[in-house]
This record gives sequence, C-alpha cells and structure tokens, in this order.
Amino acid sequence: MVGFKKGFITLASTLIVFSGFGAGFTASAEEVGSKKITILHTNDSHGRIDEGQYDGMGFAKLSTLVKQYEALNPNTLLLDAGDTLHGTTFATLEKGESITKVMNEVGYDGMAAGNHDFNYGYQRLLELEEKMIFPVLSANVRKQDGSLLLKPYEIKEVDGLKLGIFGLSTPETHYKTHPKTLRDYHLQTLLLRLKQW
Repeated sequence: MVGFKKGFITLASTLIVFSGFGAGFTASAEEVGSKKITILHTNDSHGRIDEGQYDGMGFAKLSTLVKQYEALNPNTLLLDAGDTLHGTTFATLEKGESITKVMNEVGYDGMAAGNHDFNYGYQRLLELEEKMIFPVLSANVRKQDGSLLLKPYEIKEVDGLKLGIFGLSTPETHYKTHPKTLRDYHLQTLLLRLKQW
C-alpha cells in the first residue's frame, strides 16, 4: 500500500509538472536558457523552535541555513508542509502565534495546512493565517457547500518563471485532530477529486 501511495504521488506530480508544457514543446535548455531555483522544505516541526537531541536543528539554525542558500541563489523558496503550529509549550501558550512570528522572521514563502495545524480549531488557523506574511494553502479542505476554507494555491514568480504551489491536507486530519476543530468542514482527498475528472 505504501509503495502504491508513493508511486501514485510520483505519477501525479509528474503529470502536474508536464501538463504545463504543450505537446509541441521541443526547445532545449540552451535555446531557452536555464534558470536555477532552489526549493527548501520543512515539515512536522511541531513547534520545536529550539535545537535539541530529539527536536531537530531548531529555527535559528534553519534561518542561518536559509540565508546561506539565498546567498548562493537568490531564487530560493522556503516551504513548509504543515504540522508546525502545535506541539510544544512555546507553541501552545499562544495557540500558534509564537510560531507564526518565528516563521515570518525566517522568511517562509508558503505552508500547507497540516492536520495538527487545526488543533486550535479552524477559526484559529484562519486568525493565524492573517498574521502570516506567507499563504497557508489547502486545496482539499472544503465546507459542506463545496467552498474552500483556505487558499488552494499560490502563483509565485521567481526570476521571470511562474511557479504554482498548492497545498493538500492529509485525510488523516479527520481523526488526528479533535472532530470539533473541523465542524462544518470535510476533506476531499486527491483520489476522490481525480475520480471526478
């Protein structure tokens, strides 16, 4: 089952990447010029801002690393796949706002809403998103009427290239956060959306 999921995600990613190119696209990299974009990615930090034996490198070291990569290539994006706003006393005392401030300082460009990012309730996630200088994305958390809770994607222009960044929240959100936090909302998984096409 795990192999199937990884294979499916790889296939879906490949289709998404190649769907942006027309069938007649045959120009080589030399003909159109090449550009280097660095994508840095974090996930599941669970509010661990300090470095620790079991807590990873912490956000101070991460910030230094990001600056080093940006110095090498200004075309650098920093993205997070979620489960970031909850998990430590530092995060919980301010219901995620302390982590929001740290992420703003580090310079994130976007974040997917992870299941534990709903732990304070979806209303709180919307409040935190207002305080972020980057978007919180989820293309599959919808109200019962079909409208989206969060922005599904962001188009970023990097060195003249337009890049699409979209967020998908895991279907595990239904049972890995308290059911009351997603009252009136449900997740439409990627598989269900593909069946509709």
